[in-house]
Amino acid sequence: MKRRERQILAVLTYSATPLSGAQIWAATGLRSASIYPTLNELEKAGDVESWWAPGPYPRTRIYRPTMSGRERFLDAFPGAGGQPE
Repeated sequence: MKRRERQILAVLTYSATPLSGAQIWAATGLRSASIYPTLNELEKAGDVESWWAPGPYPRTRIYRPTMSGRERFLDAFPGAGGQPE
């Protein structure tokens, strides 16, 4: 698992609610140029799902991990089962 995939899955896994790309950017500190391609890769792999948030423009895409995405993250990092310290 790539470092940026790990960072994004960690943020999504431990978040109580689904997040926008901007929220993921703020939480990870990754460049937006790497966040969105990585989110697309994770979605194609079935680790993340997304949808357009309802409401007026600008439209916002919302992301959350799938069960398989959570399992993939937790399996790759067995000590990550609880909240990060």
